[in-house]
Amino acid sequence: MTSFKIFFSENNIRRIRVSEIPSYEEFTNLIQDLYPKFHVELCVKYIDSDGDKISLDSQIEWEEMLMEFGGQSCIKLLVEEGDGGYFKDGPNPEVLKFYYDKTTKEAVDVATEWMATLQEKVPEFLSSLFKDGKIIPTHIPSFLKEAMTMKYVENNIVDLDINIHMLFDSLHAKAVQLLNSVNPKDIEQGRDYLIATLTLIPDNCVALYNLACAESLLGNAKAALANLEKAIDYGFRNLSHMLQDADFTYIRETETFQILVAKLESLMDYESQQNCDNETPEPTVIPEPIVELIIPEPEPQVDLSASILPLQENYGEELTLLSEMGFSADKDVLLLLLDQFNGSINDVAQFLLGFNQ
Repeated sequence: MTSFKIFFSENNIRRIRVSEIPSYEEFTNLIQDLYPKFHVELCVKYIDSDGDKISLDSQIEWEEMLMEFGGQSCIKLLVEEGDGGYFKDGPNPEVLKFYYDKTTKEAVDVATEWMATLQEKVPEFLSSLFKDGKIIPTHIPSFLKEAMTMKYVENNIVDLDINIHMLFDSLHAKAVQLLNSVNPKDIEQGRDYLIATLTLIPDNCVALYNLACAESLLGNAKAALANLEKAIDYGFRNLSHMLQDADFTYIRETETFQILVAKLESLMDYESQQNCDNETPEPTVIPEPIVELIIPEPEPQVDLSASILPLQENYGEELTLLSEMGFSADKDVLLLLLDQFNGSINDVAQFLLGFNQ
């Protein structure tokens, strides 16, 4: 058991006891929840063995502080005002442009309806991911950092580049992780993340399916069935997984669920027949003259184990999430697909769903 003694002022001292040492991000989230006057742009400091005040702004500095105190049961921290202005007090962010080329960053010539939606919705739902409802560039949640690149322009003006597809993948992966929790608040948060992903890519059948799972786990039968039907309409075709999915225990016996099962079976049969009807007939085989061939020695078999091991280390978490989503392909195949799609769970899932149709 470790306790943190937090000095907001000489007359305002608080104590928190924790069974496990939190990360820096978990600690700041914890004191935000406990003490409404605290916000993440305040300076958290400690006094080191030389008597100097050391600021904490990152996980690395947090770990240095823990080493400094060497396992002491009580750690004293100071909370002080910062030197400059706070992003929480600034205006709302503005979308400057959309671009595809990361090098030139040239704005796209033609704006689409989808881009107009993103221009309004992305700042709105990104703000909702921060506890105070305002995007704080210096305290982006760790699971979103790969999707965002921050650059200071001047003073407290920040240029934040957001990779839409990476943002979708990050939100979706975090949502699936939260749905595995037994805590209803975690499941609610996962549900909200899935709703956010559908702002980015509204017709993603995997996100719609997982949103149906979230609503079912929360006891919202009507919303669960509506999103499950949307998932089927937009291309979800894994009937065996849907029938076995424990997330649908709450809605499995409903008449609407049985109707959706029948609908999916009908769609799969129809599409299978269409594929058969559209197959190109095999050409007539015309006998060829006999040709003498020289067959070279077979190439030695390649041992994939050495190349698979690094992929296991790089994509272990993604592999687990794919398994939990019901994809039962060989582990090595899943790892190779994750490597091919740069770790994107969504792209691998879409590929496998399309392959199984």
